Amino acid sequence: MKRHLLLLLLFCSLLGWSQKKNHLQEMKLNGKVKYLKIYEYNDGILELVKEYFFNRQGNIERNNVYEKDKLISEFIYYFDKQGRVSSSDIYYYGDHPKEGRLVYIYDKRGNSIQEEYYEDDKLQQYTQNKYDNDNHIILSTLYVNEKELHHFEFTYNDNNQLVEVKRFDSKNVLESILKNCYDSAGNLYESDTYSAKGKEYSQKMEYNEYNNITKDRFVGENYTSENNYQYEYDSYHNYINKKISKMQEKRNNLENVYLKEHREIKYYE
Repeated sequence: MKRHLLLLLLFCSLLGWSQKKNHLQEMKLNGKVKYLKIYEYNDGILELVKEYFFNRQGNIERNNVYEKDKLISEFIYYFDKQGRVSSSDIYYYGDHPKEGRLVYIYDKRGNSIQEEYYEDDKLQQYTQNKYDNDNHIILSTLYVNEKELHHFEFTYNDNNQLVEVKRFDSKNVLESILKNCYDSAGNLYESDTYSAKGKEYSQKMEYNEYNNITKDRFVGENYTSENNYQYEYDSYHNYINKKISKMQEKRNNLENVYLKEHREIKYYE
Protein backbone atom coordinates (compact mmCIF):
# COMPACT_ATOMS: atom_id res chain seq x y z
CA MET A 1 0.00 0.00 0.00
CA LYS A 2 2.76 2.44 0.92
CA ARG A 3 4.37 1.76 -2.42
CA HIS A 4 1.27 2.71 -4.39
CA LEU A 5 0.71 5.76 -2.18
CA LEU A 6 4.27 6.71 -2.94
CA LEU A 7 3.54 6.49 -6.64
CA LEU A 8 0.50 8.69 -6.19
CA LEU A 9 2.63 11.32 -4.45
CA LEU A 10 5.19 11.01 -7.20
CA PHE A 11 2.52 11.37 -9.86
CA CYS A 12 1.07 14.52 -8.27
CA SER A 13 4.48 16.13 -7.91
CA LEU A 14 5.26 15.19 -11.49
CA LEU A 15 2.32 17.23 -12.77
CA GLY A 16 3.64 20.21 -10.85
CA TRP A 17 7.15 19.82 -12.27
CA SER A 18 5.77 19.45 -15.79
CA GLN A 19 4.24 22.92 -15.40
CA LYS A 20 7.56 24.25 -14.00
CA LYS A 21 6.11 25.04 -10.57
CA ASN A 22 8.15 24.96 -7.40
CA HIS A 23 6.84 23.35 -4.23
CA LEU A 24 5.62 26.65 -2.74
CA GLN A 25 3.48 27.25 -5.82
CA GLU A 26 2.15 23.70 -5.72
CA MET A 27 1.18 24.16 -2.07
CA LYS A 28 -0.28 27.65 -2.74
CA LEU A 29 2.04 29.31 -0.22
CA ASN A 30 2.79 33.02 -0.54
CA GLY A 31 6.07 34.75 0.27
CA LYS A 32 9.52 33.26 0.78
CA VAL A 33 8.57 30.44 3.13
CA LYS A 34 11.49 28.85 4.96
CA TYR A 35 9.69 26.44 7.29
CA LEU A 36 6.17 25.06 7.61
CA LYS A 37 4.83 22.95 10.46
CA ILE A 38 1.30 21.56 10.31
CA TYR A 39 -0.68 20.19 13.27
CA GLU A 40 -3.68 18.08 12.26
CA TYR A 41 -6.47 17.46 14.79
CA ASN A 42 -9.49 15.15 14.64
CA ASP A 43 -12.23 16.05 17.16
CA GLY A 44 -9.65 17.86 19.27
CA ILE A 45 -7.11 15.03 19.27
CA LEU A 46 -3.73 15.65 17.63
CA GLU A 47 -3.21 12.97 14.97
CA LEU A 48 -0.32 14.08 12.76
CA VAL A 49 2.41 16.69 12.65
CA LYS A 50 4.11 17.49 9.34
CA GLU A 51 7.28 19.53 8.84
CA TYR A 52 8.54 21.07 5.61
CA PHE A 53 11.93 22.74 5.15
CA PHE A 54 12.23 24.93 2.03
CA ASN A 55 15.27 26.30 0.22
CA ARG A 56 15.40 29.83 -1.18
CA GLN A 57 14.21 28.58 -4.57
CA GLY A 58 10.90 27.55 -3.00
CA ASN A 59 11.47 23.79 -3.05
CA ILE A 60 11.26 21.29 -0.20
CA GLU A 61 14.59 19.99 1.09
CA ARG A 62 13.14 17.82 3.84
CA ASN A 63 9.68 16.62 4.88
CA ASN A 64 9.06 14.87 8.21
CA VAL A 65 5.82 13.31 9.47
CA TYR A 66 5.16 12.57 13.15
CA GLU A 67 2.46 10.55 14.87
CA LYS A 68 2.10 10.99 18.64
CA ASP A 69 5.52 12.69 18.81
CA LYS A 70 7.09 9.76 16.97
CA LEU A 71 8.77 10.20 13.59
CA ILE A 72 7.04 7.85 11.13
CA SER A 73 8.39 9.02 7.76
CA GLU A 74 11.06 11.25 6.29
CA PHE A 75 11.69 12.54 2.76
CA ILE A 76 15.01 14.19 1.86
CA TYR A 77 15.29 15.92 -1.53
CA TYR A 78 18.42 16.52 -3.63
CA PHE A 79 18.70 18.99 -6.52
CA ASP A 80 20.77 19.31 -9.68
CA LYS A 81 22.49 22.47 -10.97
CA GLN A 82 19.28 23.57 -12.69
CA GLY A 83 17.40 23.48 -9.38
CA ARG A 84 15.36 20.39 -10.29
CA VAL A 85 14.81 17.46 -7.94
CA SER A 86 17.38 14.86 -8.98
CA SER A 87 16.58 12.28 -6.30
CA SER A 88 14.96 11.85 -2.91
CA ASP A 89 15.61 9.48 -0.03
CA ILE A 90 12.57 8.00 1.68
CA TYR A 91 12.46 6.51 5.16
CA TYR A 92 9.52 4.78 6.82
CA TYR A 93 9.83 3.98 10.52
CA GLY A 94 7.78 1.97 12.99
CA ASP A 95 6.71 -1.67 12.89
CA HIS A 96 7.64 -2.12 9.23
CA PRO A 97 10.65 0.13 8.56
CA LYS A 98 11.63 0.68 4.96
CA GLU A 99 14.15 2.74 3.03
CA GLY A 100 13.82 3.76 -0.59
CA ARG A 101 15.08 6.21 -3.16
CA LEU A 102 13.42 8.05 -6.03
CA VAL A 103 15.55 9.05 -9.02
CA TYR A 104 14.38 11.55 -11.65
CA ILE A 105 15.61 11.62 -15.25
CA TYR A 106 15.02 14.71 -17.43
CA ASP A 107 15.11 15.45 -21.14
CA LYS A 108 16.80 18.48 -22.75
CA ARG A 109 13.70 20.60 -22.20
CA GLY A 110 13.72 19.92 -18.47
CA ASN A 111 10.81 17.49 -18.47
CA SER A 112 10.92 14.48 -16.17
CA ILE A 113 10.76 11.56 -18.59
CA GLN A 114 11.37 8.78 -16.07
CA GLU A 115 11.06 8.33 -12.29
CA GLU A 116 12.60 5.26 -10.71
CA TYR A 117 11.94 3.83 -7.25
CA TYR A 118 14.63 1.70 -5.57
CA GLU A 119 14.79 -0.39 -2.40
CA ASP A 120 18.14 -1.83 -1.30
CA ASP A 121 19.60 -0.49 -4.58
CA LYS A 122 17.18 -2.67 -6.55
CA LEU A 123 14.76 -1.10 -9.02
CA GLN A 124 11.22 -1.85 -7.84
CA GLN A 125 9.11 0.22 -10.20
CA TYR A 126 9.28 3.20 -12.53
CA THR A 127 7.16 5.53 -14.61
CA GLN A 128 7.88 6.74 -18.14
CA ASN A 129 6.39 9.98 -19.42
CA LYS A 130 5.76 11.59 -22.79
CA TYR A 131 5.10 15.29 -23.41
CA ASP A 132 3.55 17.49 -26.07
CA ASN A 133 5.17 20.58 -27.60
CA ASP A 134 3.89 22.70 -24.69
CA ASN A 135 5.70 20.47 -22.18
CA HIS A 136 2.49 18.93 -20.84
CA ILE A 137 2.50 15.30 -19.83
CA ILE A 138 0.25 13.46 -22.26
CA LEU A 139 1.14 9.86 -21.35
CA SER A 140 2.48 8.32 -18.14
CA THR A 141 3.08 4.56 -17.84
CA LEU A 142 3.76 2.70 -14.60
CA TYR A 143 5.91 -0.43 -14.59
CA VAL A 144 6.29 -2.83 -11.65
CA ASN A 145 8.81 -5.66 -11.90
CA GLU A 146 9.40 -4.63 -15.54
CA LYS A 147 5.72 -5.18 -16.39
CA GLU A 148 3.23 -2.46 -17.21
CA LEU A 149 0.67 -2.06 -14.44
CA HIS A 150 -1.38 0.75 -15.98
CA HIS A 151 -1.00 3.98 -17.90
CA PHE A 152 -2.63 7.42 -17.94
CA GLU A 153 -3.52 9.72 -20.83
CA PHE A 154 -3.90 13.46 -20.17
CA THR A 155 -5.81 16.21 -21.98
CA TYR A 156 -5.49 19.98 -21.40
CA ASN A 157 -7.54 23.04 -22.32
CA ASP A 158 -6.33 26.28 -23.93
CA ASN A 159 -5.43 27.61 -20.47
CA ASN A 160 -3.00 24.73 -19.92
CA GLN A 161 -5.28 23.19 -17.29
CA LEU A 162 -5.71 19.46 -16.92
CA VAL A 163 -9.28 18.67 -17.98
CA GLU A 164 -9.26 14.91 -18.50
CA VAL A 165 -7.33 11.88 -17.29
CA LYS A 166 -7.94 8.41 -18.69
CA ARG A 167 -6.61 5.37 -16.87
CA PHE A 168 -5.97 2.08 -18.70
CA ASP A 169 -4.90 -1.33 -17.44
CA SER A 170 -1.97 -3.33 -18.80
CA LYS A 171 -4.18 -4.69 -21.61
CA ASN A 172 -5.12 -1.17 -22.72
CA VAL A 173 -8.67 -1.51 -21.37
CA LEU A 174 -10.13 1.79 -20.18
CA GLU A 175 -10.70 1.64 -16.40
CA SER A 176 -11.73 5.17 -15.48
CA ILE A 177 -12.02 8.75 -16.69
CA LEU A 178 -11.53 11.87 -14.59
CA LYS A 179 -12.98 15.15 -15.89
CA ASN A 180 -12.14 18.56 -14.39
CA CYS A 181 -13.71 22.03 -14.65
CA TYR A 182 -12.11 25.32 -13.56
CA ASP A 183 -13.34 28.78 -12.60
CA SER A 184 -12.05 32.12 -13.94
CA ALA A 185 -9.38 32.23 -11.20
CA GLY A 186 -8.01 28.87 -12.28
CA ASN A 187 -9.41 26.94 -9.33
CA LEU A 188 -10.74 23.43 -9.82
CA TYR A 189 -14.45 23.65 -8.97
CA GLU A 190 -15.79 20.32 -10.25
CA SER A 191 -14.23 16.90 -10.71
CA ASP A 192 -16.17 13.87 -11.94
CA THR A 193 -14.96 10.28 -12.14
CA TYR A 194 -16.45 7.73 -14.52
CA SER A 195 -16.07 3.99 -14.95
CA ALA A 196 -17.35 1.77 -17.74
CA LYS A 197 -20.70 1.73 -15.90
CA GLY A 198 -21.05 5.50 -15.85
CA LYS A 199 -20.41 8.24 -13.29
CA GLU A 200 -18.95 6.83 -10.08
CA TYR A 201 -18.64 9.97 -7.98
CA SER A 202 -18.50 13.72 -8.23
CA GLN A 203 -16.83 16.49 -6.23
CA LYS A 204 -17.70 20.20 -6.30
CA MET A 205 -15.70 22.97 -4.61
CA GLU A 206 -16.16 26.65 -3.70
CA TYR A 207 -13.36 29.13 -2.93
CA ASN A 208 -12.74 32.42 -1.15
CA GLU A 209 -10.79 35.46 -2.35
CA TYR A 210 -7.51 33.79 -1.35
CA ASN A 211 -8.27 30.73 -3.50
CA ASN A 212 -8.75 28.47 -0.48
CA ILE A 213 -11.61 25.97 -0.50
CA THR A 214 -14.57 27.10 1.63
CA LYS A 215 -16.92 24.26 0.75
CA ASP A 216 -16.74 20.95 -1.05
CA ARG A 217 -19.26 18.22 -1.61
CA PHE A 218 -18.48 14.63 -2.55
CA VAL A 219 -21.22 12.37 -3.90
CA GLY A 220 -20.73 8.67 -4.59
CA GLU A 221 -23.00 5.67 -4.96
CA ASN A 222 -22.96 4.73 -1.26
CA TYR A 223 -21.22 7.73 0.28
CA THR A 224 -21.88 11.46 0.53
CA SER A 225 -19.91 14.09 2.40
CA GLU A 226 -19.94 17.87 2.70
CA ASN A 227 -17.09 19.90 4.16
CA ASN A 228 -17.19 23.54 5.27
CA TYR A 229 -13.93 25.40 5.89
CA GLN A 230 -13.05 28.46 7.97
CA TYR A 231 -9.63 30.16 7.93
CA GLU A 232 -7.43 32.60 9.81
CA TYR A 233 -4.56 34.21 7.87
CA ASP A 234 -1.18 35.81 8.47
CA SER A 235 0.09 38.99 6.78
CA TYR A 236 1.13 37.00 3.68
CA HIS A 237 -2.43 35.66 3.27
CA ASN A 238 -1.27 32.15 4.13
CA TYR A 239 -3.75 30.51 6.46
CA ILE A 240 -2.48 29.63 9.93
CA ASN A 241 -5.69 28.04 11.20
CA LYS A 242 -8.24 25.98 9.33
CA LYS A 243 -11.42 24.52 10.80
CA ILE A 244 -13.30 21.83 8.92
CA SER A 245 -16.86 20.79 9.68
CA LYS A 246 -17.48 17.51 7.91
CA MET A 247 -20.84 15.81 7.52
CA GLN A 248 -20.76 12.42 5.87
CA GLU A 249 -23.42 9.87 5.06
CA LYS A 250 -22.70 6.17 4.67
CA ARG A 251 -25.65 3.98 3.78
CA ASN A 252 -28.16 6.42 5.32
CA ASN A 253 -26.11 6.89 8.51
CA LEU A 254 -25.11 10.50 9.23
CA GLU A 255 -21.86 11.35 10.97
CA ASN A 256 -20.39 14.72 11.92
CA VAL A 257 -16.61 15.10 12.12
CA TYR A 258 -14.71 18.20 13.22
CA LEU A 259 -11.16 18.66 12.00
CA LYS A 260 -8.65 21.39 12.66
CA GLU A 261 -5.32 22.34 11.16
CA HIS A 262 -2.84 24.76 12.71
CA ARG A 263 0.20 25.94 10.74
CA GLU A 264 3.40 27.55 11.95
CA ILE A 265 5.16 29.40 9.12
CA LYS A 266 8.61 30.99 9.11
CA TYR A 267 9.91 33.15 6.27
CA TYR A 268 13.30 34.05 4.85
CA GLU A 269 14.28 37.61 5.72
